[in-house]
Amino acid sequence: WQTLKKFNWITFISLFIGVLLILSYGTRGPLVCLCIWLIAYTLIVTNFRSKLLLTAIMIMIACAFYLYSNSILNFLFDFLPSIGMSNRIIEKIMTDSFIGYEHSSERDTILIQLWSALQQSHFNGYGIHGTWAISGGYAHNILFDFWISFGIIWGSILMLIILILILRAFNTCKSEDEKAFLLLLFTFGFFKLFLSNLYLKEPYFWLLIGYCVYLIRNKYNVYESN
Repeated sequence: WQTLKKFNWITFISLFIGVLLILSYGTRGPLVCLCIWLIAYTLIVTNFRSKLLLTAIMIMIACAFYLYSNSILNFLFDFLPSIGMSNRIIEKIMTDSFIGYEHSSERDTILIQLWSALQQSHFNGYGIHGTWAISGGYAHNILFDFWISFGIIWGSILMLIILILILRAFNTCKSEDEKAFLLLLFTFGFFKLFLSNLYLKEPYFWLLIGYCVYLIRNKYNVYESN
């Protein structure tokens, strides 16, 4: 974010090292979240001139990667283990298994188990942490966590309330910084929960809810003072 706001070499090097570390973790979620935030930031937050510049840069990077993908991937595949980091993500990209639930640690099997359990309960919930009783862990999908915990109807209503809260908060943003920070919390506190983790123990999810409430309350406080 700081690199995009005001480019300098210190923040750029920090960004480069951060992306390298994300690649080395061996999990796809953080890399996907980073890309989603970058696209959302470019399309929603930036002005027209910055939007064109960032879009042009991303297109050039994508073209360069496409043209030299084999050389880049082979280099990273050998380089990351040499400095003690995982090359699991690079291997997944090289074997075309980066995208899809079928390549994501049996998440598809978990969702099938949970959906079957919902049907058996006539789409009623199993209570908080109900996914543990069924699959031995969380759902890797916040919507299924809501459905299992509260049932299809109340789980869907809760999801709708959260989405409305986020949209209302976004409409109250007064600056680019507020929009960018809200998108940051949305990406790493809400979108992430469709890939991994449980909403009950995800700090960025609760920061997102709190920040949305703050933005909305701040708007009404301004109206009352006027």
